Amino acid sequence: MKDPDAVADADGEWFEVENPGTTDVAICSGWTLEDYSGEVVAVPAVVVPAGSRVVLGNNTDTATNGGAAVDAAYSTAFDLGNGADEIVLVFDDPVGGEVTIDGVAWRNSAHWPSTAGSSLSLDPGATSATDNDDAASWCHGTTTYGSGDVGTPGDVNDGC
Repeated sequence: MKDPDAVADADGEWFEVENPGTTDVAICSGWTLEDYSGEVVAVPAVVVPAGSRVVLGNNTDTATNGGAAVDAAYSTAFDLGNGADEIVLVFDDPVGGEVTIDGVAWRNSAHWPSTAGSSLSLDPGATSATDNDDAASWCHGTTTYGSGDVGTPGDVNDGC
């Protein structure tokens, strides 16, 4: 949700991290969120259960964030651009150095859905690290949540 409509961006932005593996993944010290314009913030400590997802957002209070069930809040110094931006999840391995876990970059074009109040929804059949880079794998969310924005924070995405 890069551009909530029911609440201000500073309150209602969120995104999901999915773990398709068979082992829980602990995100903790050494993990950062980055974009290509230089925004870098620490990722809040959270466990992503095997075969599940967590919602990271800039606000965990459902009374003020539009009703999204956010599992952990990152710093408001990291914002999701409404037209074009990136989310890159990076781990700084003390032994191997910086490792990009995954990322997605959306661009302001006819191929990327962009409607205020509607989340970008990754088709449930296109969740690989390669598929999530393809604009054709994304569509508008269709399920209304909370205060009236559209998306499925913490649940399986609607199909595209």
